[in-house]
Amino acid sequence: MEGSQRENRPVVDYSWVADEPRTTISLYSDCADDIPDSMCTDIQIPPTQDFEVRIPTSRRRICSVWSWGTIPMYEIAFKHLGFKLPFSDLEVSIFRHLLVAPSQLHPNALAFIRAFELTCDHLGLGPTLPLFFYHFGLQRSCPRGEKAKGKAVKGAEVPDTKGGWVSFRQRERLFDMYEESVRGFKDLYYGVRPITLKGWQNFVRRDYRVDAQGKKMLDDQGQPIEEDFAIFPFYWRSDHYSVPTSEFVFKLKDLTKEERADYKKLETFVKGLPPWLCEDVRGHPTFDGEGRRVTRVKFIETKELVASDSEEKLEAFWNRMTSAAAVLRRAKKNAKKDASSAAGASSALEGTSVQRFPAGSSETQRQKRMRTEDFEDTSSRQQHFIDLDGPPRSPTTGLHKLLPSSAATEFVLPPAFARGPQLDKYIQLKVDPADETIISDMGPTALRAEIASHSTALIKLLEVATVLNGRECKYLEERDNARSDLKLLEQKLKDSESASEEQLKILSSNLEKAEEKLKISSGEKDAALKEAEELRAKIVELEGKLKEHVDVVAVEEGEKVLDPDGEYTSCTRTALIAKIHELSNNMVAASSFSFQNAVAQLQLLNPGIAIEGLDEDKEVRDGQILTPED
Repeated sequence: MEGSQRENRPVVDYSWVADEPRTTISLYSDCADDIPDSMCTDIQIPPTQDFEVRIPTSRRRICSVWSWGTIPMYEIAFKHLGFKLPFSDLEVSIFRHLLVAPSQLHPNALAFIRAFELTCDHLGLGPTLPLFFYHFGLQRSCPRGEKAKGKAVKGAEVPDTKGGWVSFRQRERLFDMYEESVRGFKDLYYGVRPITLKGWQNFVRRDYRVDAQGKKMLDDQGQPIEEDFAIFPFYWRSDHYSVPTSEFVFKLKDLTKEERADYKKLETFVKGLPPWLCEDVRGHPTFDGEGRRVTRVKFIETKELVASDSEEKLEAFWNRMTSAAAVLRRAKKNAKKDASSAAGASSALEGTSVQRFPAGSSETQRQKRMRTEDFEDTSSRQQHFIDLDGPPRSPTTGLHKLLPSSAATEFVLPPAFARGPQLDKYIQLKVDPADETIISDMGPTALRAEIASHSTALIKLLEVATVLNGRECKYLEERDNARSDLKLLEQKLKDSESASEEQLKILSSNLEKAEEKLKISSGEKDAALKEAEELRAKIVELEGKLKEHVDVVAVEEGEKVLDPDGEYTSCTRTALIAKIHELSNNMVAASSFSFQNAVAQLQLLNPGIAIEGLDEDKEVRDGQILTPED
């Protein structure tokens, strides 16, 4: 919120807001994954990409506080009223002066702002805040709940009213209203937020945090705390409704001489517009009882004007408003006026006693329209100056067009650093003859006043330059420190990448050696398992033969051959079985010994090799170590 710190934003009470803006949910809420084709996202002046559209959640309302930097806006402002980001200096000044967010203004009020800006641009007038609020006054919608405020019975207690949208009314009718009743805009809104430094500069300014006494607050190191401040209200505020509407308007005495002249030009232009020729519903001209063509007074058509979104459309609009005959009459009148002015000026230069006044440089003339507005006090009637230091909206916008005796939108200083010294002791300085004549006609009092005024301005300029230079030096020092730190970090990153590459090479080499050793160990294991399988086959064979010998009681010839000495002839069946078991155990022990010996050799050759899962009873099948099903 304007003029307050982001961290200390108070809890906002919305009970003062009318029911309709407080309860209406946006049709675009929670549609980030399915954005309607009809939604207008053309919110900025091309080709800039400094802002983005933010889709609201279902809990957001047009009057609620959104995330910092996100401003709720009605879609109609961008889609039909001609508004584009960044906001112009006049638009920002109006929001600040009225203490309202852009969405607090009724669409008809927004349309009046754009129509006023475009008309001033067409006529070469200065779109100043006093000039705007001299012509436009305020009217508020103050509903109670969902009903408009009615007439209270005399003596009865007047209930608390709630704040709705703010509209404008004209001192005299110069602009047609956009629409008598604007419908369908209340549930079509979303947020807009800057995404670049240039965009943020249109919404916020950088300044120091201050306490209740206005003193700068310091951090732990004793340095002033800097943070972002809103240039104008982002969200709905109740402050506006506590100020009488008369406090926001300007009277004729508040206008400068140039502003009065500009308003006179605006009145003359509208009153000089040719009347509309009335027609019936079929397009046929209508006549009164005396046979004369029926006409009506023409005013600036706000709706068509704000819909003219290109230079060609604007030119066609103004041509249609003025008509060719009116343009010709005005051109002839201006030609006669210019001729008489030129004759009068030449006779005056030939020598008269009339005192001449300096026309002023372009910078002096521009100062009259570029009065800086104080950021701290937005409720005072005195803070009505407009800050026009921002970038122009288009090549033709600005305080004045490039017209005679009018300030230019830009004044380029002669290059002093790029071209080297342009003045030296051999150059003779000369004063423009017109200025020399003016200075010669000035008396000593006027000369002293001019010298004192410009000397004071020069001293102020030096003071401002000194302060800004101190800040800039601080920023440059921080930049140099950041660049130094960046170089150190880049070197550390380079060293880390080199070390990582070397470590990767070592680990890759070790992995190849380990894979080779694992291959050898796997071969030895396969051989041991094969040998164990052969021994198991022999055991089965011997057991079969033993069974056959047990079944045959008589001594066969084969037994005599195998046991010629008759060593086992007298052995019982039990003894033979015991002998077989002994041989079987010896075979198993030999197999286990061979397996353990192979594993020990692998561990010796490959320290740290993982042997978990190895077992002499397991087999290798399809590249996996498995336990036999039998």
